[in-house]
Amino acid sequence: MKAHNAQLRVLVFLALSIICPVSAGPASTAHADPTIMSIKAAPHAKTSSHKRHRVKTHRTRATAVQTTPIVVAPVPNIARPAPSSTARTLTGHTLTVNSVAFSPDGSTLASASDDGTVRLWNVPTGIQIETLTGHDKPVLCVAFSPDRHTLASGSADHTVKLWDLSTGKEIRTRVTRNFDVNSVAFSPDGRSLAVASRFGVKLLDVSTGNSRQTLNGHRDVVSSVAFSGDGRLLASGSWDGTVTVWDASTGAQRETLNARDDSVWSVAFSPDGRTLASAHTDGAIKLWNVSTGAELRTLAGHTGRVLSVAFSGDGRTLASAGEDGSVRLWDAASGAQLKALAGRRGQVWCVAFSPNGRTLASGGQDKNIVLQSLSALGLKQAAIASSQPAAPIPTWSTKLLRGHTGSVRAVAYSSDGRRIATGSSDRTVKIWDARTDAQLMTLTGHSSRVMTVAFSPDSRILASGSIDGAVKLWMVNTGAQIRALHPNYGGVWSVAFSRDGRALATAGIDNTVKIWNVDSGSLIQALNGSGGEIHSVAFSPNGRILAGGSAGHGVSIWDTRSGVQLRTLTADSSNAGDIAFSPDGQTLASACADYTLRLWDVRTGAELRTLIGHNAIVHCVAFLPDGRTLASGDDDGILKLWDVHSGAQLCSINEQSENIWSIAFSGDGRTLAVASHDMNVKLHSIAALGLHR
Repeated sequence: MKAHNAQLRVLVFLALSIICPVSAGPASTAHADPTIMSIKAAPHAKTSSHKRHRVKTHRTRATAVQTTPIVVAPVPNIARPAPSSTARTLTGHTLTVNSVAFSPDGSTLASASDDGTVRLWNVPTGIQIETLTGHDKPVLCVAFSPDRHTLASGSADHTVKLWDLSTGKEIRTRVTRNFDVNSVAFSPDGRSLAVASRFGVKLLDVSTGNSRQTLNGHRDVVSSVAFSGDGRLLASGSWDGTVTVWDASTGAQRETLNARDDSVWSVAFSPDGRTLASAHTDGAIKLWNVSTGAELRTLAGHTGRVLSVAFSGDGRTLASAGEDGSVRLWDAASGAQLKALAGRRGQVWCVAFSPNGRTLASGGQDKNIVLQSLSALGLKQAAIASSQPAAPIPTWSTKLLRGHTGSVRAVAYSSDGRRIATGSSDRTVKIWDARTDAQLMTLTGHSSRVMTVAFSPDSRILASGSIDGAVKLWMVNTGAQIRALHPNYGGVWSVAFSRDGRALATAGIDNTVKIWNVDSGSLIQALNGSGGEIHSVAFSPNGRILAGGSAGHGVSIWDTRSGVQLRTLTADSSNAGDIAFSPDGQTLASACADYTLRLWDVRTGAELRTLIGHNAIVHCVAFLPDGRTLASGDDDGILKLWDVHSGAQLCSINEQSENIWSIAFSGDGRTLAVASHDMNVKLHSIAALGLHR
């Protein structure tokens, strides 16, 4: 609950507690609630007597009430925030960030602030997408609908707003008469919205905005609501020191969990619905058995109020945020504290895990949102099931190429089908026999990780590019280095041979693609892009067009004969990763920062189709040689195959690895090679996957 003024809140409470003690509300009712009225979508009129919120205040049970800022003693064993490689800070709000929520696909983050706005952020890039305005007081809570099309926000202006995320427009507004909206939660089926306000919880019909039920029983402000994963239960936490578990369909009270008269600020169900976490004023976090109501354990570590709790997607980790300025991570099974992250200025009001459990978002009094990588903290999450069921990998259909001592960043087949090349973080390039899977040779010479490899069309030469800024050309039969090119990129991300094998295109961290004469090693021309690092480069099958995918500026298309940039392909998310031409050269596939794939008409530049299904950054794309199937691999280790014509997902495979960096089809289309973080290359039989192309 964000109070308009701490001192005013305390004085009002003391007066009321003497004059009119609070009594329990009536039983749950299913009829319309007189305290809620429906209005058309329009900004709520400002009330001159309503003072702005600044902090959430707590009504203490002691005779003396503290209204000044709390001085927190130094907390031992605190890990300071890591550099940008492990944590990113999103700035834009001008006052305290009260709530954060990830979209179901993890691509978007919503934030609510005392500045009266809701902001939407692209998670992979950290770029602010949109600002939603309409509330005229602090926004206290946000939640995404399960289909990610709708966002709900609750405010100190006593309203709940629903927003259409495709347009950024307000759908409708509900007014809770004279009561702040402290928490909102969608039911898993998306049909109901739970709204926590003063002494009760309202269940609203999302499609109409009408009140379905009113759940009464708490004796003080309801601060938080949460649905169980199956949607059968609803939990509410209150300043009256209780957590109530309700039957979400009937509104019947199932269980009351008594926290011994200690105010509850946040509640969260574990993903399996068996455990409920609650955050308390005394700095404790309590874990409850949902079926029995028994208290399982108390987690102690915060030195002030715990303001927010959230479970990771696999249920193994619990995150908490508090007024001591720290975010803490706990082992949900044992209760052990795993990490304590400090360094924030002021209270941290909210935490949320991304759906894949790999990123933690937190917001607070410093006006910022911090995105923290859990893997960078050494906290590896279990693989979270994707929205599409992953097909099991028949062990007999998959072979492994083992030999690298670092993650495999690149893989390529020779055009004659006889060789496979791989590049790795171990700074080596390896060549394998594609028929026997035997390792033929290891090529050394790069001083940093190898990011890209490509065979010449005649399969005689192999090119490799590295973070060391060098491109090396090797004889495939002997492994001898022919020459080294130095594009001066400070890092080479991608290389590609022209159709005739006479030219080699290289791309890196600057805004140019350079084309080299393979025979002489001389620079032919440098093509300027639209801006940003160029992550991937590819020649069209006829060699007339060159494409480059860049960070923040889409895909640039050049005429290779004139060097003229013909067009730039951009979408809602202009951050393009890997790109690939279809075998007929008419379609270009690009991996975008919003976890989608885009298919483009090469001739016109029109977007043909968007493929949605990944829940993490897509690193690589490749067409099957017949052009009818597209493969993609993402940061969660999920491999997906798509029907190019319809856009339908054909199958989804969990590679049981943290990242898929590169994929390549054999020339005959029978095998798909997958290079990943686990230092191996998997060779999948396309026929065994049920794709008889």
